[in-house]
Amino acid sequence: MANSESTNHVPFSIVLPVKSEYQLVKSCLKSCYEINPDEVLVCLDEPPHEKTIKEIQQISNNLGWLDKTQIITVPKNPEFHFHQAWVRREGFRKAKHDRILTVDVDLIINKNVLKALALIGKDNVGFVSCLTTHTKKGSTGLWRHIAFRIANRMSPPRYTGLYALWRPYWLDSEDDGIKLLEDARKASGGMALIGEDTYLHNCMQAKHKCIHLSDYGGDCMRNDCNDLPHVQFEIGRYYTKKYNLFQVLLRSFLFARPHILRGYLYQKRTNVPMPSVNLEEC
Repeated sequence: MANSESTNHVPFSIVLPVKSEYQLVKSCLKSCYEINPDEVLVCLDEPPHEKTIKEIQQISNNLGWLDKTQIITVPKNPEFHFHQAWVRREGFRKAKHDRILTVDVDLIINKNVLKALALIGKDNVGFVSCLTTHTKKGSTGLWRHIAFRIANRMSPPRYTGLYALWRPYWLDSEDDGIKLLEDARKASGGMALIGEDTYLHNCMQAKHKCIHLSDYGGDCMRNDCNDLPHVQFEIGRYYTKKYNLFQVLLRSFLFARPHILRGYLYQKRTNVPMPSVNLEEC
């Protein structure tokens, strides 16, 4: 590990929420250490998963980062519907630095995230996100990967879960609506489309600048939760408010997500009330 800091180095913390994914911790932590953070704050549920704790301690010790790796445990908060949102925000509060990069445990990040970190806290910029790629398996995975690459070049997605934030701007922007968010894998209607990163962005942009980089900052070791049939179906239901049939057909075909079309047709036929949130404003 290179401990010498260049004159361009800006102090930052990494906040890494982890449940019991000890199989993913090694690759993720190694990539975090490679960008030379001043602190890695690993946030575990309380009670913590013992095997995950041992894995974190062993990895940080073997790679020479034990002194800069802090493990905290976070009890459940009944006010938060989505537990991970609460865990991540406790990490934001307890980080040593106001410049924070948040990373999911299934990501292997690269040095492009340093571009995001260099921007926040300056010129009223409070949120900067990077693109991520997902696991590619078989012909369907290859097809989807190519489609996303093309789509990202034409119109980069705003929210990928990999982002840097300036803590003072987060504290003066995000409201209690964050407590009402749900896990996208279990949510219905429009609630399946808004994650904690989207909500934070929407709150922050009312007061501060938000930037979305076209650089790929990380590779995901797991499939996108939007590939789950249930999530596709709920996204399709929400799309009845936004797209016509041709647009939904195109999206379903390009991204090999047939259940989007199924959800769209179901909602058009039944017009069942569905929970939703305003995706443009808080």
